[in-house]
Parts: sequence; C-alpha cells; structure tokens
Amino acid sequence: MHRILLVPLAVLLLALTATVAAGQNPVAVPPEQIQAYLKGYKEVPAVSTHASGEFRAELYATELYYELTYADIEAPATVAQLRLAQKGVRGGAIAYLCGGGGKPACPEYYGKVEGMLTAADIVGPEAQGIEAGHFRETARAIRAGVVYVEVRSIRFPYGEIRGQLYIPPPKP
Repeated sequence: MHRILLVPLAVLLLALTATVAAGQNPVAVPPEQIQAYLKGYKEVPAVSTHASGEFRAELYATELYYELTYADIEAPATVAQLRLAQKGVRGGAIAYLCGGGGKPACPEYYGKVEGMLTAADIVGPEAQGIEAGHFRETARAIRAGVVYVEVRSIRFPYGEIRGQLYIPPPKP
C-alpha cells in the first residue's frame, strides 16, 4: 500500500524538480504594475511646458517591461531615463529608456517608447547606493516610491517633463 502512494509522490517531486531546474517558475507570480504621469511642473525646478506623458510598466523579479508615451515636447527630446530621488529632488540616473545606454533614439516631439530593463541596463547611481547591474536594488527603490521618469529635450536639457513612479492600489 505504501509503495502505491510513494510512486506518484516521487513522480510529482521529480516533475517539480525538473521544472525548477529548467528555470521555470511552477507558481507564476504576477508582475507589479507601475505608473507615472509626467508634467513640466513636476520638474525641479518646475518647467512651464505644454508637454505631458505617461509611463506604464510591469515589474518582475529580474526585469521591467515599460511603455513611455509623451506629446508636445517643445524641442526635440534627447533622452528619457529612470532616476533616483523623492518628489521635489533631482537624482542620479538609474537606466535609460531611450536616447542612451544602448537604447533607441527618443521620438523627437511625441511618440511611444517600449522596452525591457534588466540588470545589464542599470547604470547607477553608485553615489546614491545603486551600483551598476543591481536590478534588485532598483526594484526596491521603485517599490519605495523614490524613482522618477524624466524626458529631457534640447530646450530643457535638465528635464522637460517628470513623473514619480508609483504602484497603484489594486482594483476591487
């Protein structure tokens, strides 16, 4: 009787072990949804511009899939980045979304940028405690609410629009 129970149990354990060894997660963990709304008045110092944007992302354990859209940039956009700082403070660059770091050029005045960030995309800022390549620390900063997304342009080289990343409350 015990042998009959042990055989299916052994098969189940073997299957789970093979799944984990193959790098597959037997229990799928849903990603965390991240958002930000970008405006010039959120810049430091504030910028008077008609430009606006939206950032949406899915945060997984080792990667972030993102979509950044913006419109009405007053001069060609040069770079979009994730940066480390709380609201009202300028911070160092964490990763490029477009315009640097091996990412495609930013759309000039309006457009959409989609991509994925992994540990290889994290550039710092080491002086603020995030070392290059440390995705886990970046995810921790995002969850803490101290990461913002910024789009810079030729007219506003220190940022035309900015928005603080946040995790929206779950829908009922």
